[in-house]
Amino acid sequence: MSREHPVIRALRETTRIRPADLDFIAKYGRSYTGAALPPGVRRWPLGECVPGAEGLEARGLGRFITGFVLRAGTRRPIPHSWASPDGFRALDPTLVDAKSHAYWGLADRRRGRVNDIVARAFKGTTSAGLPVDLMRGGLKIPGLRPFRVM
Repeated sequence: MSREHPVIRALRETTRIRPADLDFIAKYGRSYTGAALPPGVRRWPLGECVPGAEGLEARGLGRFITGFVLRAGTRRPIPHSWASPDGFRALDPTLVDAKSHAYWGLADRRRGRVNDIVARAFKGTTSAGLPVDLMRGGLKIPGLRPFRVM
């Protein structure tokens, strides 16, 4: 029997996600390995993973990915977004030391279902505890200015 990915195991242990939703995430998602941001790319503040990942994609540095991250030393997975230049590495726009975190993400065509799962299970909050809609262009964080690609 193969070993379960740490993010999937942590999602299962939270009991916040319905079994059918967890099966969907496990079946259609994949593991990503955290990687350093390219030189000259600034890190975004916590809670701004969506515009940060969009910015990386807009600069041609990777494809926007939505999924979950399990931060090093924690047992609670959080909804998260990043960019992947190759379908294997996670360029994390907000979290420091991406290489030490575990990532599990789903491709664009499945993101709508992931957003529904997140809304049900996590009440649509980011790692910073801010309300957010993970859909592209749908960042709704009170008090933050709209995202612009520079």
